[in-house]
Amino acid sequence: MDTHEIVAMVAPRGLFVMENPHVDWLGATSGSVAALAGAEVYEALGASGNITYWSDVQDGTHCAARSEWAAPLRQHIEAFLLGTGDAPGVFRMSPGESGDLSRWRDWQTPVLGDDGGGGDDGGGDDGGGGDDGGTDGACTAEYRTVNSWSGGYQGEVTVRNDTAGALDGWTVTMTLASGQSVSNLWNGEHTADGGSVTVRNTPWNGGIAPDGDATFGFVVSGSATAPGDITCTSP
Repeated sequence: MDTHEIVAMVAPRGLFVMENPHVDWLGATSGSVAALAGAEVYEALGASGNITYWSDVQDGTHCAARSEWAAPLRQHIEAFLLGTGDAPGVFRMSPGESGDLSRWRDWQTPVLGDDGGGGDDGGGDDGGGGDDGGTDGACTAEYRTVNSWSGGYQGEVTVRNDTAGALDGWTVTMTLASGQSVSNLWNGEHTADGGSVTVRNTPWNGGIAPDGDATFGFVVSGSATAPGDITCTSP
């Protein structure tokens, strides 16, 4: 079933998706892909901070409330029902049941304005960082922390084309802190060598028009320390 369309129809309203990764026939991997695909509509509407997906839980029983859900659930209630706080806007995926959205699409998410055209910002609430990364003169990698917790964080990198011509591919490198690892990454293809992570474009988002950009997101386990030494190169 096209569950991602159900997720998308909720956008841009607040949505908290809770998943059980411990029972195979519940299809948590497919559920994570559906959540990632639906979240692209949130991104297009500038409301990426309004959706949370959480399958990284320890309790494997079928119908049980997980302690890991208590804090984000409270945040969603406060933000969207009481208007007294901010939603977490985070993806916490079980390492063994993390889907890869890039396998299922060959298109790039547009940024929509109020008139259906281009907007100023494809993201939601900043959530943290936003410092420019390095550049080779062709592209720039700009990082921001979407959300963080005691055991990791969700980050986002925007690759910008700084040239007068179109980019034909890009590569971003970054260094993770000691003990960290990438547990999930979308909108890019990554490899890791110790703490050094290299992210390359997918087949569908390597071409970036002048003054255009492409964005990839990821979840890091280990600590909440943001990555360093972020650089971008393009052929």
